[in-house]
Amino acid sequence: AAAVTVQDMTFANKQLSAYNYASQVRVSMQLLQDNAFDLNAFLAESMGERIARATNGAFTTGTGSSQPQGIVTGSTLGKTAASATAITADEILDLIHSIDPSYRNKESFGLMAHDNVISAIRALGIGSSNDFPIFIPSMEAGQPDKLFGHNVYYNNDMESSIATGKKTLIAADFSKYVVRSAGGVQFVRLNERYMDELEVGFVAYARKDAAVLDTRAVKHLLQA
Repeated sequence: AAAVTVQDMTFANKQLSAYNYASQVRVSMQLLQDNAFDLNAFLAESMGERIARATNGAFTTGTGSSQPQGIVTGSTLGKTAASATAITADEILDLIHSIDPSYRNKESFGLMAHDNVISAIRALGIGSSNDFPIFIPSMEAGQPDKLFGHNVYYNNDMESSIATGKKTLIAADFSKYVVRSAGGVQFVRLNERYMDELEVGFVAYARKDAAVLDTRAVKHLLQA
């Protein structure tokens, strides 16, 4: 019949703004009239990719000042590599296990690095006498590769070289990195603005912000 102990929760406040990302092109009326395929659809897709590449860069290494906070920027130190120019399998394991199992055992947990860094990690298993492969390539299109049983994601906005002071590998519960989208990508056609030059303008824009909500769930490997 003992009383239940009261333990209040402590909350912090994280403000997410909406930074603008935009792309504009101008197309001649002659090209619009003469093209043999759906140019509007092509422009919408291409300009959407422009915005996606710009926002991915911000979501990766953005400073958080007048722009989104990148996941690398918001991460905390999980493991410092012994070498400035190499990564070992043991160091990857130490990085993974620097994160509490309550985050590590979620489906949203995984690792992320530049393609060059993942290539160096894949090479660790070549010629190794270890019967357990640390890197397992996906056998199904659209499904991620595995590193020590965890999903691994390629992000070429991360550090491309393994060098002194570089944050080369991220281990994270990615549900703790939040992206705010103030509406989707908008695509606008400007029919009149450039008509004196017989051109039509196209503008695509999106408003987004992002931040790490829990630094205990997002950690990086730092080269010595």
